[in-house]
Amino acid sequence: MNMKTKILIIGLLVSLMCLSQNDSNLGYMFINENTIPLDKQAHFAGGAFFAVGGYSLGYGAYENRKRGKFWGIVTPILAGTVKELCDIKTTGFDVKDLAYTAVGGILTTHTIDFYVGKKIKK
Repeated sequence: MNMKTKILIIGLLVSLMCLSQNDSNLGYMFINENTIPLDKQAHFAGGAFFAVGGYSLGYGAYENRKRGKFWGIVTPILAGTVKELCDIKTTGFDVKDLAYTAVGGILTTHTIDFYVGKKIKK
């Protein structure tokens, strides 16, 4: 199984995990909504989703881990910024939402890159 397939599977699993929640007490990341609000969990999951896409495009296009990490981090930050700019008229620009999106993207990017690095060393 090649790396692009593994990255796609990780992205699909994160998406399914986010969509499969039927219990109102649990949020997107199986965390109680009283601990972390559902909105913040959604931003974290969205950042993870965009990071998978950004990393796979950056790494796949250039076969370069540095470019993969760059696009894996930049893509969710750009997506979160655009989303918050669209929310200015309704709820205002929320820096915490952008931070949760960025953290989700950064953690996912570094996790993917860790596994890519292990595969390259073998």
